[in-house]
Amino acid sequence: MKYRVYLTCLFLLASALSAKTTKVNVRAKVDSSTTREKAQGSLSIAVASPLITYVNVTLSSEDASAVANNNGQWCIQSQDEAVNLQKGGEYQGVLDGDFVELVIPLKNGKMRKISFKIFDHKWHTPYDLPGGPAA
Repeated sequence: MKYRVYLTCLFLLASALSAKTTKVNVRAKVDSSTTREKAQGSLSIAVASPLITYVNVTLSSEDASAVANNNGQWCIQSQDEAVNLQKGGEYQGVLDGDFVELVIPLKNGKMRKISFKIFDHKWHTPYDLPGGPAA
């Protein structure tokens, strides 16, 4: 009996390790963005920027199941101070679990990868975001 429990635990551990998220290439089209100050008393000391940028995007991919939630109309957030996405702009990136990494062209002609956390699988107005007028 003891060996059966041991083997079952070993099998569960092995299956959990093999169930890694797969990275999917995506295209993001920007609908709108809103920048908010981080809430006072926030414990995220490691982040230098006091701002959070929320971006409503439409994600599309060759793998339709990857962005199937709400037709890919998601709200993503970044605490990177260099986020400057153009409304209507399209950006290439990679969806990896709860994060989207987009390649953003900078003013000097170089490219920069910026990581966004998926805030929600639907778009948000400035009024229903944290720190908004309704908060």
